[in-house]
Amino acid sequence: MNGRRYRIEYGATASNDLDSLAEKTRKQVLRKIERLELGLHGDIKHLRDARCGIQIADG
Repeated sequence: MNGRRYRIEYGATASNDLDSLAEKTRKQVLRKIERLELGLHGDIKHLRDARCGIQIADG
């Protein structure tokens, strides 16, 4: 873990996208996103030329 903490904000588009997911999938995605508040850890890839800059893998 890198020691940084993050504050997560959901925009209108992200909220709509999450609402359109099946409940099980939505919960899985939210768990992964909320882990970012404690810092980056796990299977994370830093992306080039991307707005968000990271990708979190989930098996």
